[in-house]
Amino acid sequence: MLAEGLLRRPGSVVDVPSNADAARALGWTVYAYQRMLDSVCEAFAARGVPGLRGVAGKPQTYRRQHLVDHVVSTGVITSADLHLL
Repeated sequence: MLAEGLLRRPGSVVDVPSNADAARALGWTVYAYQRMLDSVCEAFAARGVPGLRGVAGKPQTYRRQHLVDHVVSTGVITSADLHLL
């Protein structure tokens, strides 16, 4: 969901959806979505991926953008995964 725009338009500048927009698209509550995002980010951060732990004073957008950049650039997800949405 977060990387959909980048996967559909590789090489373009794409805004990452807000937590509320992503939760709505998935049919989840914002709270449930944020907890899942926390878990995913913490799992990647524990493996050494920088920029996924919250930083005081920085919008959460940066954390979401770092996650999207990482999973797309490393091939964790690809355009072949779009059918899963």
